[in-house]
Amino acid sequence: MARIISIFLKLALTALYFQCAILFGAGKGLYIKDGRFYKDGKAVNAHGINYFNVFLTINNASVKGREDDMSWKRGLETLSKNKVPFIRFSVFPFYPINWKLYLEDKEAYFSNLDKVVREAERLNIGLIPSVFWVHYTLQDLLKEPVSAIGKENSKTRDFMRTYAREVITRYKDSPAIWGWEFGNEFALACDLPGEKTGLPIAIASLGMPPARSKADKLKREDVYPAYIEFAKIAKSLDKTRPVFTGDAIIRSTAYNNRYKRTWDKDSAEESKIMLREDNPDPIDTITIHAYKDAMLAFKWTGGISESFQFAKAVSDRVGKPIFVGEWGIPNSMEDPENIRYMEEIVSAMKAAKIQLSAVWVFGLKDHSTGQKWDISQDGDRNIYFKKLRELNGLE
Repeated sequence: MARIISIFLKLALTALYFQCAILFGAGKGLYIKDGRFYKDGKAVNAHGINYFNVFLTINNASVKGREDDMSWKRGLETLSKNKVPFIRFSVFPFYPINWKLYLEDKEAYFSNLDKVVREAERLNIGLIPSVFWVHYTLQDLLKEPVSAIGKENSKTRDFMRTYAREVITRYKDSPAIWGWEFGNEFALACDLPGEKTGLPIAIASLGMPPARSKADKLKREDVYPAYIEFAKIAKSLDKTRPVFTGDAIIRSTAYNNRYKRTWDKDSAEESKIMLREDNPDPIDTITIHAYKDAMLAFKWTGGISESFQFAKAVSDRVGKPIFVGEWGIPNSMEDPENIRYMEEIVSAMKAAKIQLSAVWVFGLKDHSTGQKWDISQDGDRNIYFKKLRELNGLE
């Protein structure tokens, strides 16, 4: 009899554990409690890396009829050996021509993404997929102006609803998923003064229109409804994991850009307003990208550390934890000035008690911008692996 009671007691405790896990988010990816990130019942301190093209490498090979060269898999194995806890990456083909496989063979498209998710599960690497990386690609694909993202009944928004549901439904039960990100730096393209300022490029061979018009300029009134709808979809399908906008630190002129259409610098209070507005409910986080020039641009701060403290103060006030989705210094890390700024960013994140960040970038060797950002196992930029271990408390 005692043995039977013991078995029933164990079953009851197991059921209670899983009920609590569902209620509080423990046991299923990243979650938020009292304005902080948690995972597996413990407060998170996790600093990962952007592996932007880990999926796009496979997709683009398929689009071109090439075999998968498995470079993405070797990349994940390198990150695992360096004890990188998670990656932020794009699940959004960059140009309209890159959507060919999705449009013609959706199951093959998602089978390619399955490869990344399954390998991340095997290697115990977390994933933060960015669902709509580029702010103009879908509109170009669907032959609508970029501002169509703000229209609830546009083909763009209808496509976004479908794609968001497909991605989240397919992967919400994967233990590798840490959260859902809308896109990459959409707000930076919004409300820019000037008739042509902020217009996307127009390259017809990539599936874009041959020219741009004023309807291709974005406003926050266009973007915010898409943010909100995405968050509602994500929360309806996955009730525990956080949702991120994917935005950069706000421009130092964001308030004046939006409300006065000028390039005047914002006051501290105006910047606080914009940081809150750019992360609207039900999005439950604040996202910033912490690059040196952007963090130093605010006239009312003394430097990078003060800008982090500003963002943290807003975060604490609204009860939304910060995700530093990108940070880093480009080019040679043998340059003492670059080392100094890297150390300053790392120290500032520690002082602001940033729980979650991802350095830019692993596996991206395109230097068309004139700057080198790629972090690899070899070369002077591998110092970032050491810094991540330091931030993660591993050395």
